[in-house]
Amino acid sequence: MAHIGKPKWRLSPARLKWFITLYPPLLFNGIRILSVSRDYQQVRVKIWKNLCNTNFHGSIFGGTVLCAFDPFFGVMLWQILNHRGEKTEVVVMALEAQLKKPAMSSLWLDFKLTEEDIRGVMEDLHARGKHVKGYRVDAVDKKGQLIATANVVVHIRRKDPPGRLPNLGY
Repeated sequence: MAHIGKPKWRLSPARLKWFITLYPPLLFNGIRILSVSRDYQQVRVKIWKNLCNTNFHGSIFGGTVLCAFDPFFGVMLWQILNHRGEKTEVVVMALEAQLKKPAMSSLWLDFKLTEEDIRGVMEDLHARGKHVKGYRVDAVDKKGQLIATANVVVHIRRKDPPGRLPNLGY
């Protein structure tokens, strides 16, 4: 029987890790989730340098790095809100990245959200029905050198904000 009234796609951290790791655009770019915290507020990602994501200069393609920046804040916020019973749509609106130097080895990215971030999202959703904010993440190499940084702008909206009539199809 379906869970009437409950949000869909409520995943455990382990299932989320494997679901996203096997997603073809990430899989073939060598992007792997190493860990997801129990509260979804931290995700550690590694870009494995390999033959498929290395250019003729010997560095990881910039597009691969951008691909690693893209989905994680959106997915983290979606799961956090989903587990709190909020029906939302989460979309990455913009991604502004700066590639500081060539990625000559594998890269690590730590996506982190604070409880203050979550409170801000909840307040905006309940007051305005939507939330738009940029979140920063860095990509570092095995020596800890900053290789790239990004500001990921996430747009969240409630599917059924208070006071809105349901869509009846016309």
